[in-house]
Amino acid sequence: MLKPFTPRYFAAIPGVWARRSSEVAQTVVIGLYPSWDISDDGLAAADEFLADPDVPPPLRRLVLEGRAEVERALHAQRFDAAEPA
Repeated sequence: MLKPFTPRYFAAIPGVWARRSSEVAQTVVIGLYPSWDISDDGLAAADEFLADPDVPPPLRRLVLEGRAEVERALHAQRFDAAEPA
């Protein structure tokens, strides 16, 4: 249901970062990170965003932190789905 918002998030955050104060921008970037998209596609969307060399370092760090949370959740889901040895 929320998956279509993942690309919109990554398209919107550079503008939010440029137009808002650092405190407001940080709150938006963290609060709206697509943590609901626990999938390889979600990770790929973050990777595509992070591949842009013009992403400001503080914004890059926040996206990397959000990506790491999704990666941990995906790993946990896969571990839980694996059959016991």
